[in-house]
Amino acid sequence: MCGLNRGAGAASAAANQAAEAEAARQRNINAGMQTIDQTFSQYGDDFFKGVANDYTNFALPQLDDQYNEARKTLAYKLADAGTSNSSAAGDQLARLERTYGGQKLQVLDDAQSYAGQVRSNLNSARAGVTSDLLSGGSAAQAQAAAARAAQSSAATPQFSPLAQIFQNVGSAVGTAKAANQNERILSQAPIYKVGAGSSGRVVG
Repeated sequence: MCGLNRGAGAASAAANQAAEAEAARQRNINAGMQTIDQTFSQYGDDFFKGVANDYTNFALPQLDDQYNEARKTLAYKLADAGTSNSSAAGDQLARLERTYGGQKLQVLDDAQSYAGQVRSNLNSARAGVTSDLLSGGSAAQAQAAAARAAQSSAATPQFSPLAQIFQNVGSAVGTAKAANQNERILSQAPIYKVGAGSSGRVVG
C-alpha cells in the first residue's frame, strides 16, 4: 500500500512540475510577444507612407528635370525645322505630355512597390523572431532579436535613378522637316506642258 502511495505522490509531483514548466513557458512567450509587438507596432501605415514619399521625393525631381530638358530640345528641333506652328509640332508636344503624365503615374506606382517591399521585409522579420520565441527562445532574446530585425528590415531601400525617358524626343522632327522642304521645292518648281509633236515648255 505504501508503494502505491509513493507512486501516486511521484506522479502528482511530476504533473505539478510539468504544469509549472508549461506555465513558465507561457509567461515567457507572453512576455516575448509583448516586446515583439511593441517593437514592430511603430511601423504602421504612416511609416509606409513615408517610405513611398521618400521615393517620390527622390524620383519626381529627376522626372521633372528630364521633362523640362526634353521640352527645350523639342522646341529647338521644331524651330530648326521651321515647324514650330505646324500640326506636327502639336502632335509632338502632345506625345511628350502623354509620356510625362504616364511616367508620373509610374513613379507613384513604384513608390507603393518600395513601401510594399519594406512592409514585406518587416512582416518576414517579425515572423522569424516569433518562430524563434515559440521554439524556446527567451523573452530577453526575443526583445534583442526583434530590435535588430526591425531596424534592419525597416531600412529605406536603395532607390535606382530614373532611366533616360525622353531620349527620343523630337525624333520625327527631321522627317517632318524633309517633307516640308520637299513641298517647298515642288511648289517652286516650274511646270512643263508637253503637247504632241512639240517640245515641253514652261508654263509661267
